[in-house]
Amino acid sequence: MDPHTRLDDDDDFGGDFPGTSGARRSGNKRSFGEIDDEDDLFGSKQAKAKIEETAPGVATGMILSLRESLQTCKDDLAKCQMEHDVAKSEVQKWHSAFQNEPFINPGSSPDPTLVINYLQTLKNSEESLKEQLEKAKKKEAAFIVTFAKREQEIAELKSAVRDLRAQLKPPSLQARKLLLDPAIHEEFTRLKNLVEEKEKKLKEFQENAAANNFTPTSKMGKQLMAKCKTLQEENEEIGMEASEGKVHELSMKLALQKNQNAELRSQFEALYKHMEGLTNDVERSNEMVVIMQEKLEQKDSKIKRLKDELEQKSIIVEEKIDPASDNGKSSDEVMFSPFNTLFTLVKEMHLLQSKIGITPPWCAQLLEMLSEVFGGRIELAKAYYKALTASVRKHFKGNGVIASMEHCNDFMFLGTEAISLGRVGDDFWCSDSSGDPNGTYWLQGCHMVHCAYNSLWMGSFIHPDWDMFQSTHPCAAFHAASRAISGGPIYISDSVGQHDFKLLKSLVLPDGSILRCQDYALPSRDCLFQDPVHDGKTMLKIWNLNKYTGVLGLFNCQGGGWCPKSRRNKSFPEFSKLVTCLATPKDVEWSHGKNPIPIKAIEVFAVYMFQEKKLKFLKPEETVEISLQPFSYELLNIAPLRVLPKKLIQFSPIGLVNMLNTGGAIQSLEFEDSETLVKIGAGGSGEMRAFASEKPTACKIGGEEVEFDYVNKMVIVQVQWPSSSRTTVVEYLF
Repeated sequence: MDPHTRLDDDDDFGGDFPGTSGARRSGNKRSFGEIDDEDDLFGSKQAKAKIEETAPGVATGMILSLRESLQTCKDDLAKCQMEHDVAKSEVQKWHSAFQNEPFINPGSSPDPTLVINYLQTLKNSEESLKEQLEKAKKKEAAFIVTFAKREQEIAELKSAVRDLRAQLKPPSLQARKLLLDPAIHEEFTRLKNLVEEKEKKLKEFQENAAANNFTPTSKMGKQLMAKCKTLQEENEEIGMEASEGKVHELSMKLALQKNQNAELRSQFEALYKHMEGLTNDVERSNEMVVIMQEKLEQKDSKIKRLKDELEQKSIIVEEKIDPASDNGKSSDEVMFSPFNTLFTLVKEMHLLQSKIGITPPWCAQLLEMLSEVFGGRIELAKAYYKALTASVRKHFKGNGVIASMEHCNDFMFLGTEAISLGRVGDDFWCSDSSGDPNGTYWLQGCHMVHCAYNSLWMGSFIHPDWDMFQSTHPCAAFHAASRAISGGPIYISDSVGQHDFKLLKSLVLPDGSILRCQDYALPSRDCLFQDPVHDGKTMLKIWNLNKYTGVLGLFNCQGGGWCPKSRRNKSFPEFSKLVTCLATPKDVEWSHGKNPIPIKAIEVFAVYMFQEKKLKFLKPEETVEISLQPFSYELLNIAPLRVLPKKLIQFSPIGLVNMLNTGGAIQSLEFEDSETLVKIGAGGSGEMRAFASEKPTACKIGGEEVEFDYVNKMVIVQVQWPSSSRTTVVEYLF
């Protein structure tokens, strides 16, 4: 580009300088001579006046200097133009580079701010990626260490697997023990006989095939004959080599067998002599039994005669001491007799009660209040209990009395001669007589704990009775569960017309009888020395035995009890909260009582939870965790799990699940392995359940098939109340 041309184009002085083009740019720009005073481009007005007044030579020099300055400006402008072009091309390159980026909208030019933000984002992303890379490297190192550990564990597990495989190979001794199992031996014998039969048949088929296809003149026959001849020669050689060793081995076995036979013969002779001695002893014992029976009959007749004489004497004594018969004391009575007075009092009271059908409870501790008047406590107690025992025997079938409020030494030593049933706790209080509104609840737990722990001692003298309760009380179910497994009688003190029959039907059978346990309930070992009423953590656990099952009762009694400071029972509401405990089949003392349940060979127990209606399986040492709210309960029916050996079916009776003492309904239990049959004698009516690992082929009641359900491995049968007897036989066929 010509600099002069550019100068002409950009000249703002209007061509006043020589050498410029005559053509003027169109526009409104002023010429150099048209500059006003206000514009004053090169100095003040005074400077301009001085320039006009200077000589012409000075003006020419000024013009020349201005031309040089202008030329310099043009050069600078050209450089700037070149730099501008370079920058423009550079910008164009960046523009084209960013034009195809995804963050630029199509058809729009890149915004520098957007580009800078994008670059900043990329920079931040780079830093974030670097941090992630560092974390990934650390994780990689950790994973490498973990993998190394896992490889080491895999190696150890492989070694353990090899050891287990070696152990799984049964040695010969273990195989012999397995063969001693009757079921395995029977199955092994059956399979062995079956194999022998199949081998015989196969041999017959082979002989028939050989007879049909083999001919000595055929090519195959000749080859077979030659082979047989070769084999026969080889067998003869082998037989000759082994004959000497085999004969020696057989002779050794024969000698050993002879020694064993001789030993068995001597043992049999000794056993035979011992049996002869036992036979003689049995004969002598039979003779002795006959002699003893004769003596016993004589003693019985003598006892009967003495009883008759005693009754006659007692009648005579009653007539002598009866005021109505003689209008006063007998002539030979010279002093006051407490026995005669007490006997008359008790006789008249018991005679009236027996006529109207009342079983009398009585308060033995009142003797101490009257002892001073009648010659002292000891003499009065002897007279009182003597009179009471005589009257009970006469009017209440020997022992038909419930001892109430009898927690005194006099009763334990003198009153248990004819009385076998006694209350072991305080009275049932439906509410707190002192006005505590919480007494409706905490007094029930206190009552239950007293009965359980007092039974430990008093059960050695009398059979414990847990007292009455009301079926409509807020804690009625709480009481009913404890009475169901207490082993004692069950009776209520409801108001007339106020009864919870649904609750009562879970306790009492249609004929008025109950499913009573074999013994009296006792606390479990782990809560003997704990505080189940006000420590906030201990659950009362009581156990008992039925004929074929055990029962474990769990009761949250926390909330009130004895206060050592105030010397009375009081509420402790801070301890009335959720309590958790562990229950196990070992909580039941299976070897206790007159009819213990053998569990030595039992490996698993079936545990039925009454409240949750669930069945669990526990080994003797395993536990189940149970949590209960205040004054609530759970009953666990625990039954040994048995195996029917013929088909290896697991079976366990549960009982009537509509009754609180579920297992108490099982009155008899028979296993018939030959027919794979189980018979259960059920006492009561309702829903009978039993666990079976396989579904029965049929269920029968009274010999007739009935419908049944099989839910969650439980066989469910509906048992109706029998008309002829209290027991219904339910048969399970597999």
